[in-house]
Amino acid sequence: MTDWLKNITEWIVGLIKALFVSIWDFFTDLVVRVVDWILSPIGDLIAAIPAPSFMQGGGGLSTLLSGFPPFAQYIIGQCNIGPALAVIGAAVSFRLLRKAVTLFQW
Repeated sequence: MTDWLKNITEWIVGLIKALFVSIWDFFTDLVVRVVDWILSPIGDLIAAIPAPSFMQGGGGLSTLLSGFPPFAQYIIGQCNIGPALAVIGAAVSFRLLRKAVTLFQW
C-alpha cells in the first residue's frame, strides 16, 4: 500500500539530485569557459612572438654538431646527446612553467 509513496519520494529525490548535479556541471563548465576566455588571448600573444634569428633558417642542434670530426659525431650519436639535451630542455621548461603557475612560490 505504501509502495506508491516510496516510489514518488524516490522520484522526487532523484529529481533534486539531478537538479544539483546539473547546477554543479553548469558552474564547472562556466569556470572552464572563463579560464578559456582569459587564457586564449594570452596564448595568442605568445604565439605572435617571433622566433629568434638564430633559430630560423634550419639552424639547430644538428647544424651545430655537424661541424665536429667524424669520430666525435659517432660518440655523440652513441651517447644520445640529442635526446639527453631534449630531456634537459623539457625539465627546465617544466620547472619554469611550474614556477610561473605558482607565482614563483616554489
